Amino acid sequence: MSGKNLELRVGLVIFLALIILGYGVIWLKDYKFNVKRFHYAAIFPEVGSLGIGDPVAVLGVTKGEVEKIDLKGGEVYVTFNLTKDVILKKDAEFTVMNIGLMGERFIRIKPGISDTLLDLTVPKRGFYDTGIPEVMGMMGRGIDEIRELIRILKGTIGTEQATTDMKEIISNTVELTRRTKSLMDSIKAGLMLSTKNLAYSSAKIREIVDSNQAGLQRTITNMDSASYRFLYLTDELTEISGNLKTISNRLLSDDNTLGKMLKDRELYDRLNTTTVNLDSLILDIKRNPKKYIHLEIF
Repeated sequence: MSGKNLELRVGLVIFLALIILGYGVIWLKDYKFNVKRFHYAAIFPEVGSLGIGDPVAVLGVTKGEVEKIDLKGGEVYVTFNLTKDVILKKDAEFTVMNIGLMGERFIRIKPGISDTLLDLTVPKRGFYDTGIPEVMGMMGRGIDEIRELIRILKGTIGTEQATTDMKEIISNTVELTRRTKSLMDSIKAGLMLSTKNLAYSSAKIREIVDSNQAGLQRTITNMDSASYRFLYLTDELTEISGNLKTISNRLLSDDNTLGKMLKDRELYDRLNTTTVNLDSLILDIKRNPKKYIHLEIF
């Protein structure tokens, strides 16, 4: 009888232990009974160490967990569930994030602010955030590359000839720097002198212009007046030349008394020569006005 009581007690303890274990698992998973959930899939370029059962957080609050991870055509399809109180908009963002130093992952969701709801039947592309493990891996590869570079440099410049060449290069660089500095100093002095001379010349020109401003104005006025008179004189000479041509033609005609009186050949030649000379004079005035009009500038 005592053996049966012992077996009963052991079974009861094991049963209670299983109940406590199940409740602990449920508590650790933060699982809630009678909570309605929906399922959604997102596409990521990679997911790192993300695994089934990892949390899905909306604005930092855990609202679901990863259910399935599939590789399709070089991309990762992740299916997860979310509680019904989560409302996803069209501009929602999904990112695989790093949790801690050990490389744990979770899916972070920003629900969005658009006026249009997200179509839950179409997977949306998400982002992958590089975590500490990836950074450490890249640092490790970088250190290996630095070591390889140091090894190559040692093999290249670690010889006596390389050391001698480096010393010569440094010496030449120092000498080049010294000469450059000396050249720049001399150029600087020349530039300063040129600047001073230019400033002095500008001041003198300004002084001359200011002191003779009235004379310059008179000169400009005289030039305008002379140009006007020259144009008037040219027009008058052109009119005179035309009149002389008309008179000459009439004198050559036998239809008038004056023409008959002046039929003398010598008088005709003189009038004709005068007309030609007058035309030449007008043409020369137009081409060389400075020969006939003189302007005095102070």
